[in-house]
Amino acid sequence: MLRQKIAAFRKERALLEARVSELERASRRLYASYVEAEAQSTHLAHLFVTVERLRAARGRGAIYTAIRELVESIVGSSELAIFELDEDGAHLQLGGAFGIDPTPYTRVPLACGRIGQVVASGQPYFSEGDVEESDGLTACVALTAEGQRVGALAVFRLLAQKPALSAADHEILRVLAAHAGAALRDSARPAQRAPGEAARPPADPADGELGA
Repeated sequence: MLRQKIAAFRKERALLEARVSELERASRRLYASYVEAEAQSTHLAHLFVTVERLRAARGRGAIYTAIRELVESIVGSSELAIFELDEDGAHLQLGGAFGIDPTPYTRVPLACGRIGQVVASGQPYFSEGDVEESDGLTACVALTAEGQRVGALAVFRLLAQKPALSAADHEILRVLAAHAGAALRDSARPAQRAPGEAARPPADPADGELGA
């Protein structure tokens, strides 16, 4: 009789332990799903902020500032350079430089160096190793407008708390490049005026000024 009770107890305990293990696995799955949903929500929020911030920017100076703030707060770098394609279509002209020495990047020939190659090929560059081996360049994407390459965004060293770019960062940079390119193109177009409307005063010469 006692042996039967012991056997029944052991069987019940085994069933309970199996049930507890199943509940723990389910809990871990739910937590993983929650973390993934949170990450996805954050990523979508970043994409929304990126698009809206650039849509609201008016003038080159404001667009450059928006790009700098988005790269610093979302991507995690305060070292970047913004280029626009020259009228000759063969060179990139430095429009804004932040946290770096602008001297080597004032005018970059297309297909020359990583930045020029990115615009010439249309293929983004993302560092997979030590950025010191690539002149501190972490990422570079071509700025585009309606499928046409109009410039480039180069991101150099990341902030200390950011070890590397993630796949989400890559997507954010691509979205940023597309909307920044469109914003810069639109800022270069003359504003349409109603008949009889006076012309607007010239843009502030500080717009597009190189950042420190």
